[in-house]
Amino acid sequence: MTERWEGEFSSLSVAIIGGGVAGLVTAREFVREGAQVTLYEQRGQLGGVWAQGYRNFGLQSPKELYQLPCDQFDEQVPQYPKGEDVIRYLRNVARHGGVTARISKMNCKVTKLSKLEDRRGWQVEWRDPARGIGRAEHQLVVMCTGVYSTASSPVLPGTAGFQGQVIHSSQYHDPGATTTRAASNVSCGLAHGKTVVVVGGGKSAADVAMDASKTADRVVLVSRRFHWPIPLEIVCESKWWMLNRITSSCLPLYQRPSSSELRCHCCCGSCIWCWWRIVEVF
Repeated sequence: MTERWEGEFSSLSVAIIGGGVAGLVTAREFVREGAQVTLYEQRGQLGGVWAQGYRNFGLQSPKELYQLPCDQFDEQVPQYPKGEDVIRYLRNVARHGGVTARISKMNCKVTKLSKLEDRRGWQVEWRDPARGIGRAEHQLVVMCTGVYSTASSPVLPGTAGFQGQVIHSSQYHDPGATTTRAASNVSCGLAHGKTVVVVGGGKSAADVAMDASKTADRVVLVSRRFHWPIPLEIVCESKWWMLNRITSSCLPLYQRPSSSELRCHCCCGSCIWCWWRIVEVF
């Protein structure tokens, strides 16, 4: 059953679990309303997956589509920001919204939620490596843990006997790093001089494959179904070609297509086919 808060926000105690994008925005909005907010983050820094991303990660959409209405990216940030640009932006959002200085509990992993029996609210139990187990009571708990906080690595046949190294994309951090060892430059990167097989066809797979190709001897991308990547520029910036209602109508029909999309695919199927072949050429 959904409950509604009827009192003043200034008397509302809110626990927000997770310091990623959703947690930061939720915390900032509650702070603006005057609520008493505590944000629990199990790691030592805010930013969620952006704070622990793989090498060479970044946005695949223009920055205007990822920024908040009242907190925009700096003008000098590129059109498609890199991971460090996004982290810097999120930290500015947290600082300007009062999240960093006033309400964040870092390195606190929430281990248990218990509903209070005698009054409305929840008891939050967390574990801090430095101070041990702690508890606090809140009238509202908001879960902002996201769907990418835990890496998913399938166990494939033959993995145990494989002589190489098997990692998740989230562990791909220093593929081309070099260090001075015994007065000589020795590459200690993950991909340097190796044959790298990237399993998957999503954004992280494409990013890792492209970055590994700079230092690896050979890179093989294995995917059940290939997705055509859209170039950043097609005559002009691709956002003017791709991010509009006409192009969205040319995409494969989703679960509940609109009447205009149905008419477009029924009457202009050959035009849609030609449009995507042109995109593939570029």
